[in-house]
Amino acid sequence: MKQNSRIAGLVLALVMVWTAAFNPTASVRALGTCALTAGQVLINEILPAATSGVDWVELYNTTGAALDISYCYIDDLAGGGGAPIQIAAGTTIPAYGFWTMDRVSYFNNTGDDVRLLLDDQVTILDAYTYPSTAYDVSWYRLPDGGAWSGTPTSTPTKGTTNGTVGVCGTGSWTPGALEIHHINIGQGDSTLIVGPTGVSLLFDAGESYWNSSADAQVVGPYIESVLGCKELDYVVISHFHVDHIGYVGYGGLWNLVEVQGFTVGQTLLRDTGTYMGTTSGTYENWAVYLAGDGQTTLHPALAVEGTGQVDLGGGVVFDIVTLDGNGAIIPGNFSADPTPPSENDYSIGAVISYGAFDEWIGGDLDGQFYLSEFGYTYHDIEVSVAPEVGDVDVYRVNHHGSDHSNNATFVNQLDPEVSIISVGDDNTYGHPRQTVMDLLLATSDVYLTERGDVTVNIGDAVVAGNIVVRTTDGVTYTVNGTVYTATEPVRTDLDGDGYFAEVDPLDTSAVTVPPPNGGCDPLYQVCTVITSWTGPTAQAAETGGDNNGYESNPINAFSDNALFAVDLNSGTTTSTSCTDTGKDRHRFYNFGFNLPANAAVQGLELQLQARADSAVGAPKICILVSWNGGLNWTVVRTTPTLARTEAAYFLGNSADLWGHAWTPAELANGSFIIRLVDVSSSTSRDFYLDWLAARVTYGK
Repeated sequence: MKQNSRIAGLVLALVMVWTAAFNPTASVRALGTCALTAGQVLINEILPAATSGVDWVELYNTTGAALDISYCYIDDLAGGGGAPIQIAAGTTIPAYGFWTMDRVSYFNNTGDDVRLLLDDQVTILDAYTYPSTAYDVSWYRLPDGGAWSGTPTSTPTKGTTNGTVGVCGTGSWTPGALEIHHINIGQGDSTLIVGPTGVSLLFDAGESYWNSSADAQVVGPYIESVLGCKELDYVVISHFHVDHIGYVGYGGLWNLVEVQGFTVGQTLLRDTGTYMGTTSGTYENWAVYLAGDGQTTLHPALAVEGTGQVDLGGGVVFDIVTLDGNGAIIPGNFSADPTPPSENDYSIGAVISYGAFDEWIGGDLDGQFYLSEFGYTYHDIEVSVAPEVGDVDVYRVNHHGSDHSNNATFVNQLDPEVSIISVGDDNTYGHPRQTVMDLLLATSDVYLTERGDVTVNIGDAVVAGNIVVRTTDGVTYTVNGTVYTATEPVRTDLDGDGYFAEVDPLDTSAVTVPPPNGGCDPLYQVCTVITSWTGPTAQAAETGGDNNGYESNPINAFSDNALFAVDLNSGTTTSTSCTDTGKDRHRFYNFGFNLPANAAVQGLELQLQARADSAVGAPKICILVSWNGGLNWTVVRTTPTLARTEAAYFLGNSADLWGHAWTPAELANGSFIIRLVDVSSSTSRDFYLDWLAARVTYGK
């Protein structure tokens, strides 16, 4: 009980004029009879802890006639812990109407009983027991006179109806339509997706400030207005930042389920047990909640890539494309490191598809290797995700339009017709960044939930508040009513590496792909390094054929200088077998590779710039490579038939290990040797070698 508050209330009673609705003194009782019977009037709503100091209880008339409630009593504790309050003579409640009693600091916000009593102050007409309660939230029946809600509401309805039990499908959503609602909550982020059959998915439910529920108070009623109910089939938590998930005990998703009474079928989240970078109070509190009460309110499960976890119905596909860094960040818990990976790196990203229509949504996915001044490191995850996404119609812009995301490779790969930025007017991050706005405006119509940084020129972008994308056929779609046509454009990808020609630096080579924006971080990423083309610095003829190999100027093969090492009248037999002992052989070595001890060799490429004096006899060069000074050799490979004019011949690639698992030491001088064997069915062939070079691809 609030004993101090009760004393204060009695003191106030001596100096304040109380409303005529009830008798303010505990010692003077008017004589009369409470004429109610059980069930006619019920306790309908209670606000037990008000920051204003005025608590209240609401009664509801369940009948179709006005009722006199004179001389009935209300108290707050079974067993007489508080003085019952008598309802004044002449007090009535209209049919299906409400009556409220205000009282200064009367109820106990740590938990109490509220009872409606007959005039004998013993017979109970109705009672409700509530637990410990936060300030300014009420316990209520839904509908009026119905069952008590299991959670309080932060939007009390004093003296008016509590509403009706929501029926899913009775909101503003149109059956048969895919609707994607980008809800305006300033610098927070929340998107409601409703499939053609009414299946719902909430992608994030953030707050602009950690100790606030203001954005949840926008998101909750918005969802209910669309669905007609407080039931979500799926929730996706893109990552654990307060602007995407809120703070446990205050707002965001926690507020939706614990205060507003939303139910959730399943919540998909990333694998923080395997991948952890920078951490925060937001994550730590969510981890505790998800392991406890959140198990029953959110039904959490680890997200996996693909289309198997979410079924939005009606042919809509929800494809999880990336999570936990998309393989671009090595596994591990790096939270104790000085500059660990940003939580943004691990964002879940997905493509929503319906017919020809596609929309990307990806939390705060990063697109730049950059050391933040806040003690964590961004990494370019977008470059690895881009080929998995392809072309889209609508791009929900990553990270509120930050330039640590939304790099040119990603945006131009997706090439959207519409871009949507969730951003707040009061943000201190300069969102959206000018470079990002310029990039988006060059390819798409741009919509913003709010204006964002006023110093940024947003051109003809539309500041729209809530932004709703809607399509009924997967062909035509609207954005806040503006009509667009979904397309499946033909994009060029000659080498089949997934990157379209607009972003691929060499679209004829699958091993040449866009580099990470800002480079690669060897601390937390497997960084691919490709050495430069390197020639040998030592050579020797081997026994075979004429036993003199390239007898004329063999050192000319060390560099690309248009001077030739020459093998004249090669060989003593007409066999074209690379293992025939009658063929001239020459070894080249000391290429000077000095790889880090922890390097993971991924591929070996060789280049020969060569020609023959004639194509007669089908002259070719056989190549073998040794990793242990010539004791063992790889399987032989050959060039095509040499032309009479010099040409470059390439063998191997950045992912070709030549059948051997290389260590860095096996590529060092003394171990790595290349053997060339000149073969032709004519012993009068002359072979000319301008340059022999090698390069290695490795990760570190």
